[in-house]
Amino acid sequence: MTLSETPTTQTEASPNKNRTTTLLIGIVAFLALLLILVLANATNIQSFFTPSGFSDFSTMQVEDGFHKVSIPNGNHWEISYETSHEAIFQGLVKYNYAIREKGFEILTQDILVTSGDFSDPQLVYTKVADHHFVYRFRTTQAVVGTINLLHTVPVDEEVHQQLLQLKPGDLVVIKGWEIYNLKGYDAEGNFVGVWQDAGCNTTLITQVVVLPPQNN
Repeated sequence: MTLSETPTTQTEASPNKNRTTTLLIGIVAFLALLLILVLANATNIQSFFTPSGFSDFSTMQVEDGFHKVSIPNGNHWEISYETSHEAIFQGLVKYNYAIREKGFEILTQDILVTSGDFSDPQLVYTKVADHHFVYRFRTTQAVVGTINLLHTVPVDEEVHQQLLQLKPGDLVVIKGWEIYNLKGYDAEGNFVGVWQDAGCNTTLITQVVVLPPQNN
């Protein structure tokens, strides 16, 4: 009797299947790494996307001619001013970013106000990041105008809402008192830190006026 053997066939994995498997492994590894990074920085991420916990300036308590300020959670500040006269900033709003600094909840916005050639992006490049501004000339001609980055402390809730509504392209007049520094304390009286700008304009904002657009 003759025994017949059934032939066996060996199949090789196709290149496309190998690439798909490698891609899936890479995606899973990336997602795992991303999850680890999110968990490791959960506090910072939550702090960035979550409001500071204070948004109603009608509840702000003021003493000593606005040299001492406190909010309902107990955080409070001592404010020193640069000059004894009102500051006026007039020009075009280029940026309006929220400030989210733990322990300095009364600081609300970074607003870049420009005038003259600084308002023209073809003549001057501008950028705001991390509470600082940079500019770079794109022309060799003499540049005329002003540029000011305001770190705003609204005098009341009405001004707070007006500042929030400002958008790039708005022509504005903003008035207030320039702040030298803010010394922060928590509800237990523990010292939190000092906010003091370098070349910017931390300002107690008392008035915001949006002017009609100019026809060029």
